[in-house]
Amino acid sequence: MSNTETEFYGIWNGHYVDSHLLRGGDVSKAGIDTLKRAGVSLVICLKNPKQDSVDDILDEQRWVLAAGMKWLHAPLDSQGICSYRDGPSKTPAILAAILAEPKRVFVGCHKGSDRTGVIVAIYRITKGATAAEALAEMKHYGASWIHFAMRQFVRNFSHQQEGD
Repeated sequence: MSNTETEFYGIWNGHYVDSHLLRGGDVSKAGIDTLKRAGVSLVICLKNPKQDSVDDILDEQRWVLAAGMKWLHAPLDSQGICSYRDGPSKTPAILAAILAEPKRVFVGCHKGSDRTGVIVAIYRITKGATAAEALAEMKHYGASWIHFAMRQFVRNFSHQQEGD
């Protein structure tokens, strides 16, 4: 499937990861229509009300549900996503939700790069990507390289997968 700007109208930094997963940042009401037309059935919002606009989170939830899609709010701390507080406790459930959904899934946060980047990276690793490939994709879509812990979390996840 092609990745054109029109397909992602209303979604900041929106892209296809593969035929099952889409990624991005802030989603407008028009962006919800874009997701619906793309066949998305589940929207996973990683925005944290302590850091992101509560009104934006509630608007997105309302629009998603009104469009007949499922909504999963899995708030991650943008500063500590991969700390022992957020990473190990929340990412398995987010990944499980993505893998269990039979139709397309959209995962996003404010910019669609850091928190979203980590979730997409671990998804890619479960699909056979190396940590280096997953980290390169994070960088390509704008992940901030000041977050050393995020990169380390992806590497650790990859090592755990290799051990299984």
